[in-house]
Amino acid sequence: LSRIRSLGARAGLALNPATSLHTLDFVLEDIDLLLIMTVNPGFVGQKLVPSALQKIADARSMFDARGLATDIQVDGNVSFANVPHMASAGANFFVGGTSSIFQPGITISEGVRRLRAAAEKGRGASWRR
Repeated sequence: LSRIRSLGARAGLALNPATSLHTLDFVLEDIDLLLIMTVNPGFVGQKLVPSALQKIADARSMFDARGLATDIQVDGNVSFANVPHMASAGANFFVGGTSSIFQPGITISEGVRRLRAAAEKGRGASWRR
């Protein structure tokens, strides 16, 4: 991670749904971006893993407690319905897929507009379990 940053790039890590946030304990201050997988990778159309929103909120709390402005990105069932909850839990980057920007029947630009609107709706709302 230090080498990546020394080259002027942002360093990030990705966590699968079953990976504990405690794996970040010794590198928390060395990353600029955390990607939280909100479905098990590999299959399109999965439902959001039930613990994903809590994991996002816990990660945001970890970063905030240390005064870190680390970005939290989410990937997996990033739908227009889920994005407000993801944003209110603390995510600020969203990987659009078939549940949003590549949804059949809408243009990519319309999908992006709707995704941004969904994220704005969630920002400022307080997330609750």
